[in-house]
Amino acid sequence: MPHQPQGDKTFQSKIYNRKEAHSMTKSEFISTLAAATDMKKSDVERVIAAAANTLTGVMRSGDSVNISGFGIFTSKVRDAHPGKNPATGETITVPAKRVAIFKPAKQLKDAVNS
Repeated sequence: MPHQPQGDKTFQSKIYNRKEAHSMTKSEFISTLAAATDMKKSDVERVIAAAANTLTGVMRSGDSVNISGFGIFTSKVRDAHPGKNPATGETITVPAKRVAIFKPAKQLKDAVNS
């Protein structure tokens, strides 16, 4: 199936049309993509796994992935900072760590809010 033009509600109305709040599972996501692309579910699953592995590797290295019209996947190092152990109230140092960041593109923000 070709890429849906911006503003086209065909995908939302035919493939995934839910009125209530719902957290889509990985299995539902794979089924939805398979239906939208006429691909086998096993092929879609491999593509998703490859994309996730690629994104993870790129972000682990400190680089970013910019998908035009969708957003930017990147990571940053969060500095060590003081915290409290909720069980004891003891002050602890939370170690520095790399965290994943996603910044949605304007087109994605507009589509979500339309």
